[in-house]
Amino acid sequence: MNPTSSVGPTASTTAPTPTPTPTPTKLAMDLADPASWIIGFTSVGPLVIGDNISATDRLMTAFSSSAVFEGCPSILSFDRPGFPNLVIADSSDNGLVELIALEGGPTSSDFTATSPRTTAGIGIGTTLDELKTAYPAITYQDDHFTPHYTLTDGNGNWINFATSEGLVNKIVVRPMPVIPREICG
Repeated sequence: MNPTSSVGPTASTTAPTPTPTPTPTKLAMDLADPASWIIGFTSVGPLVIGDNISATDRLMTAFSSSAVFEGCPSILSFDRPGFPNLVIADSSDNGLVELIALEGGPTSSDFTATSPRTTAGIGIGTTLDELKTAYPAITYQDDHFTPHYTLTDGNGNWINFATSEGLVNKIVVRPMPVIPREICG
């Protein structure tokens, strides 16, 4: 008699090929569309802390005018209808961008759709509740002149958010957790 061998189901030695997950496409920054700009710990769109302040005009194609603050040649203000005011400063007079500020003023809610945003979606016109939800570890600074919220990357870079009537009305990117009372001087 021949022994009969019984062969049961065999396990597959090759794993199924996983379906590749599409890599999210990072949207390119459009110099003509400030709403596409990202606010980071060292930049707002094309403007970067440490860049040469005199070279910023070529980056600001979305703005019809730039002006030097009277008496403050190291401060540039860029304006565009329907967009928050954008100010860059070289307070040390070394020719480099040391501060980048977005200012919404009393009509911050008018800029909600056009403001650059952080990667968490925070921009001018964002509510205080949205800011706190996006950044639970944000720190409140009870500054006498400009109370504000600060967020650090842990490497000495800060994004500072001032609010008025429950809306973010000023965002300042700089290497310190301070919103200056006056940018000039």
